[in-house]
Amino acid sequence: MLMHRSMQGDHNEEREDFFWHNEKLRSVEPFRPLSERLDKEFAIGMKNLKEVLPASDFENYIESIVSLKIIGSSLWLITDRPMHRTLLKHRFIPAFKEAFEVEDVRIISQI
Repeated sequence: MLMHRSMQGDHNEEREDFFWHNEKLRSVEPFRPLSERLDKEFAIGMKNLKEVLPASDFENYIESIVSLKIIGSSLWLITDRPMHRTLLKHRFIPAFKEAFEVEDVRIISQI
């Protein structure tokens, strides 16, 4: 017989262990620009993109991308918010395709 977890009795000890946090284990790291975080395999694509875009666009929109990877013939990007995703999607898709020599670009927002 299946029972919902809340119906199985009081499990406060388990819950305390599950949600235990040690403040000493947490650390805060400053956000680094995308070009500093990428592997060497993306260096040519980033260089190409930097040559095609105005410097201000590259600094404001590209360097703040959370993650970038190539899967097959697609470039996948992760952004921090939907507005950033929309800007990239409407303004930079052709530049991404040309710079990284991919057929498709997918942009995903974390939120």
